[in-house]
Amino acid sequence: LGMSVAGVVAVLGFVALFARRASVALRLVVWLAVPLLGIWLVSLWSPIFTDRYLIWSVPAFYALVAAGLGRLGRPLGLIGLGILLARQVPEGVFRRLSLALLVLMGLSLTVTALRS
Repeated sequence: LGMSVAGVVAVLGFVALFARRASVALRLVVWLAVPLLGIWLVSLWSPIFTDRYLIWSVPAFYALVAAGLGRLGRPLGLIGLGILLARQVPEGVFRRLSLALLVLMGLSLTVTALRS
């Protein structure tokens, strides 16, 4: 669920970035898509589709996610960032604790942003 939300935010980031700087948005999509498609094509003949070969496309993905969070505006972007960060925390007690802290931080930042 977390990565699908990040994917939607990345698409939103692409649309927002394409409206302002189309060449940058297209470069990021090519940077993201070429390793994915290349590994997929190779894995049709030999099963090598593992995450270590896709690490090179992660910066482009997170750049698009950052552009999408920026497009949401300050309150929603901060809440979205909190949700995406909470999805990266390992399972268990620390995850529950960190999720509660991130929600409280997000709410306090949202209230602060709405007041100003």
